[in-house]
Amino acid sequence: MGKRGRVLLPVVLVLMLAPTGTATTGAAAPVQQDARRGTKWWKDSPFRQELGLTDEQSDRIEAIFQSALPELRTLYDANHREEGELKKLIDANQPESVVSVQIDKTEHAHCAFNKARTLMLYRMRMVLSPAQRANFRKVHEDWEREQRKANGGGHR
Repeated sequence: MGKRGRVLLPVVLVLMLAPTGTATTGAAAPVQQDARRGTKWWKDSPFRQELGLTDEQSDRIEAIFQSALPELRTLYDANHREEGELKKLIDANQPESVVSVQIDKTEHAHCAFNKARTLMLYRMRMVLSPAQRANFRKVHEDWEREQRKANGGGHR
């Protein structure tokens, strides 16, 4: 994985948690996140305080994140490789049948990455109490807005 991927993957993963299946679709979309936002929300004191996240919850979420990273990195790399191969085939004007087979491979890799990522986010979400889950979206959106403002006002 290139330097950009190693930097962005953790950022992407921590910022995509949503309380109701609203994670973005597509492996390419998360990579467009602002790399300057590297703070883990479950370690951010103001965010934790506003959400009422305990030390134990923060530690459990961190453990979920750390245990998921190796698989996510592998799947991200596989997706990136398949997308690169697809681009090469298209650029080389390969027959549609060849491109179609590669599209299937690319979509399979894309789907595997998203499934693993979504399961990680689900596991993180389940660490939260029902009241925290209900409040999470608003608190997280406010936190992201503050992070963007602190980092020069970039857009998601």
